[in-house]
Amino acid sequence: QSQNAGKDAVKELLQMRETRDGLKKREREYDALIEDEATPMDEYIEAKADLESVRVRLQDLNTRIRNKQSVLGVTDRARLRNLMNNPFLTARMNALALKQRLRDRLRARKFEMERLERSFRKQVN
Repeated sequence: QSQNAGKDAVKELLQMRETRDGLKKREREYDALIEDEATPMDEYIEAKADLESVRVRLQDLNTRIRNKQSVLGVTDRARLRNLMNNPFLTARMNALALKQRLRDRLRARKFEMERLERSFRKQVN
């Protein structure tokens, strides 16, 4: 287990960076929605609330990335640099990050639908 600890740390760092890139993209999207004057009020309020949660998650993730990088040894840092420039691995990590975002959105949608169904059932009964 300790033999693969460095590889696992590098892999986790790469995943964290991909997640950070996705969060930065969402932050830019929410900023654009907020800045657009044609945005409906309900979307504006939702974007404002989501933007705050994204920024908190982004700040937390940046802190965790810095902590992980400081723990890496010299060989692991070199391995991280080499892997970051690998196009195959970059594409794979992008796919994994996309898959994770899709799962998160699906999970959020599921709970949203449950609330809606519960509300509907209360009105019908």
